[in-house]
Amino acid sequence: MASDTGTELPSWWRVVATLAVGTVIALVLALAVTTLGEGGDPRPVADVGHVYDHPFAEDELPHAGAVSLPWARIEVAVGTPQRELPTILDDAVDVAPPEGGSFVRVDARAAEPAQLAFAATGRPLQAEVEVVLRADGAEYPLSGPGGLRFDPNDAFVGSTGSRWVAVPGRPSELEVAVLVDGEEQTVHADGTVSAGRATGLAELPTLSSTSRPDEVACGPARRTDHSSLRPPEGLDDLACTVKATFRTPYVDGVGWAPEGREYLVVAAHDDVPAVDGPAGERWNATDTLTGRLDGAEPVVAPVDVNAVNAGTLAFQDPDDPRMLVFEVAETGSTGDLVLRLDVDARPDDPAASGHERMRLESTVPEEDLR
Repeated sequence: MASDTGTELPSWWRVVATLAVGTVIALVLALAVTTLGEGGDPRPVADVGHVYDHPFAEDELPHAGAVSLPWARIEVAVGTPQRELPTILDDAVDVAPPEGGSFVRVDARAAEPAQLAFAATGRPLQAEVEVVLRADGAEYPLSGPGGLRFDPNDAFVGSTGSRWVAVPGRPSELEVAVLVDGEEQTVHADGTVSAGRATGLAELPTLSSTSRPDEVACGPARRTDHSSLRPPEGLDDLACTVKATFRTPYVDGVGWAPEGREYLVVAAHDDVPAVDGPAGERWNATDTLTGRLDGAEPVVAPVDVNAVNAGTLAFQDPDDPRMLVFEVAETGSTGDLVLRLDVDARPDDPAASGHERMRLESTVPEEDLR
């Protein structure tokens, strides 16, 4: 009997030990589940730098700075870091911030008056705009999918409103950079703006103030050809008017003017539908308008204002004026503008042969270009 009892005790203790270990494991698992239920977050975690177009209507940020694009003015602001995205109808949002991180809000909205005079030389329009959030020295682009997009080919201002950027920690130094073809305007957290080279864009006239209330006639015409063509009876001057003038540091298709320089943009309209031939018969005419400013040629060939601005809200004119762009000093005299009209004419009678060119020039004084 004694030998039987001695063989059963070790087995009994093994059972007790197994039960004890199992109890400890169960307690640990229960504690882990309780801890997860109390402090864990089952939501997906936002990637650092991800941009959220959060569908939430909220008050505008208090400190907005004015930024000028070549064709429009916008207001840009940056908010303080927030632990969570705003709730929608008191429902929790379905994304968590990066571990230890936060979300920073950036606003970009159309300003009033928004439309600016916009000089371009061809289609498609080429201005490239980038928007970047800077947080404690790190950069987070906002111009990608779902971000803040500004493209003059698609719309007047583009995708504006509020965006939220996931960032690490809670950055204290925040600013937004808006770059137009590489030239930066920086909006600081207090709404102040460092415009740099783009300062001249802030001085652009609004669209409504671009057209001259008193259109300037191009002045007495001078013949510089030896053809037998004559202007139509009763037309002594060049059929031309200056419709608009303005200065800008940036022309789409040309880019930024060199340091200390800018562009003088002149929109002029001409109309020579017909001329008289050698015997007084009517000839059909097509004409080409160009010019020289103080002897200098335009930086690009003259373009039709309406053709290059089609589809945008840049200024247009029913008379289809030609746009001439000259590079000038930011200060000082520009000199006079000499406009030249080349008139190519053929007889109105389709059975008749012949082709001649008439060249007319006229001077627009410097004071009429201001």
